[in-house]
Amino acid sequence: HCFQKLLGVSENQQSPVEEAMSEKFVGSYDFRHFQIMQRQAEKMNLESTHFQDSFESLFKDYSIDKRIILGNFWFHERELFTSEFISDLKDKKILVFIAPHHLKGEEFENIEHWFEKFADAGLDTVIWDEIGIHGEGNFILCKLPGLLCEIYPYFGHAYIGNGFGRSIHSILEPFW
Repeated sequence: HCFQKLLGVSENQQSPVEEAMSEKFVGSYDFRHFQIMQRQAEKMNLESTHFQDSFESLFKDYSIDKRIILGNFWFHERELFTSEFISDLKDKKILVFIAPHHLKGEEFENIEHWFEKFADAGLDTVIWDEIGIHGEGNFILCKLPGLLCEIYPYFGHAYIGNGFGRSIHSILEPFW
């Protein structure tokens, strides 16, 4: 045998490997956290948008403990926006960043219309899309895919949406 240890990505791999090799499997180890740490360190997707400096400048007036990201956000989760939460937004006590689960279709259109109502009510809103960052404020709607992993480190608080519905976004990403 060439190997001293066998590690699998999950425990589900343990039985088939043990049966095929007639040896005990050493264990399993989830390697995703290495990928997460690498993506967050390299910021490749964030840099490819060419807006990293503008993105970081949005945060200059807010300490990390006053920044909240709502990742994988769904329209029905707008209920999180209590009157106290909205008041803190209006008073610029917090910065809130929304990254919707869907960036197309009816679900996204509902979020977009809901977000526009806040702008109409006088909140300082920002749209971040493929063209750039539009506006200056503390309430941000991101329309770009593939950035959540890389931007979690900019926030002191993270909400991962729809965790008990049809799908769940990685809950490891905010912790690294």
